Amino acid sequence: MAKKLIGEILVGTTSIELVISNTRTLQVIESVQKNMQDGSEIYDSGALPIALVHRLLAALQGFRQILADYDVQNVRVWGSEMFAHASNAEYIADQIYLATGFTIHWLNSSQEVFYRNQAIRTFYPMFEELAADKLYIIGMNNGRIDLGYYAQNDFRYSRSVALGPVRIAEEVEDIESQIVDYPQFLRDFIASKIADFTRVLPITEPSENLLLVGSTVLNDIFIAPRGQSQEITLSDFSKLQRKMQRMSQQAISDEYGIEPAMVRYVLPELFLLERAFAITHAKLITLVKMSVVDGLIFADSDTKHIGDAEIITSARDISTQYRVEAKHRDQVENFALHLFDQLKPIHQLDSRERLLLNVVSLVHDIGSFVNSHAHYLHSEDLIRGIDFHGMSTRETEIIAAVARYHSSQTPDSDEYVLQRFNRAERLLIAKLTAILRVADALDDSRGQKIQQISVSLRSDEVVITAVTSENILLESWVFQQKAKFFMDVFGIQPILKKRMSRA
Repeated sequence: MAKKLIGEILVGTTSIELVISNTRTLQVIESVQKNMQDGSEIYDSGALPIALVHRLLAALQGFRQILADYDVQNVRVWGSEMFAHASNAEYIADQIYLATGFTIHWLNSSQEVFYRNQAIRTFYPMFEELAADKLYIIGMNNGRIDLGYYAQNDFRYSRSVALGPVRIAEEVEDIESQIVDYPQFLRDFIASKIADFTRVLPITEPSENLLLVGSTVLNDIFIAPRGQSQEITLSDFSKLQRKMQRMSQQAISDEYGIEPAMVRYVLPELFLLERAFAITHAKLITLVKMSVVDGLIFADSDTKHIGDAEIITSARDISTQYRVEAKHRDQVENFALHLFDQLKPIHQLDSRERLLLNVVSLVHDIGSFVNSHAHYLHSEDLIRGIDFHGMSTRETEIIAAVARYHSSQTPDSDEYVLQRFNRAERLLIAKLTAILRVADALDDSRGQKIQQISVSLRSDEVVITAVTSENILLESWVFQQKAKFFMDVFGIQPILKKRMSRA
């Protein structure tokens, strides 16, 4: 049984969570959460206090015992985005390693949203029914709120903004005592921070259904002690908000059992949710007790592919935002993936690396939105600044590097690559770049002249046969230019042949 179990630990700034799951059935065997109250200091000082570190180490030692009781050998420890941003995060990570042997893997905000959404899709029983039409998902943590949209059971988009109840409370702490109308001030403050986020959201059809994840206040008040979800109406929320904004912090703490140290975050959370609900126009809100740690099992190699479609959809959405020519984009994507699959014997890359190629084939031209001259450099800059849904920060850096080199420059001796990436990463960048360059060359005219390709791998050459009835002289010429780097990387000569289409 123990061989089937995996332990996922998520270390945050205000809590630490452990979930033990069966990797075959995905059943949760054990779930434990420990609250840490001092983590909010990160918004003020930028660092986590030593008192929190001591409690964190004690909690991890307790988790080690639980894992030992279940004889769990496969354990992964993750650090939240907020934890990763602490100025002393690396020091704490080293202390954790020395005390427990655990190595922390850092998550970014897009990964947190991605894994949480995979948990909702898999474990929340009503998801498919709600998403069959149109469904919003709002997620919240101490420092961030995100909005996702599904329609006809397909993922459409996810966006987030660095604005959460603890972050808000810490930012306005110095002026709070001087404010006469604190609720109105909160409304104005939140509106100023979220205006641009709202303005650039994709245009979608409204939905009456909304899942809300991560609302500490609403979960504690509306969800039964052993419950996992609860439906409330927008009217229920509004009544609670109006009542609480007239109460003192002490009264809120007494009536609702909220810890005194946490009560100052209540109104910022409610007013942030008020603004988020206004964006969606939803009338029915389903509160769901689920978090990032519940979805971390999907980082396992056996289940990692489950959310690939969302990652690809998000990348295509990004390319659309930057007005990438859709027909050329789709042609390059199709050719790149076909080449990857047929060339497996010479590149030996895995399915995750295929996904990286898929993403970069969709976004490598976004730099043309800035300037068509040296667009590949602009693509690299833009990609490095984008939160790719479900992609790690390192994966995003690799995607950016491939986009940088897809045109004419090569990464073999560039100081940019030598300084930023290790040997294995440089080799991956070179392989993906070589494949993408060939795929891009096959539609260099942007005319989609080639209907399909076939690949024949021989001992000293790879023959790519293009089926077309049109003149592909330009494609052939560019292909010859791009073939040199392919030869350098794989040690095999690519040759382009033309076969007349019968159509």
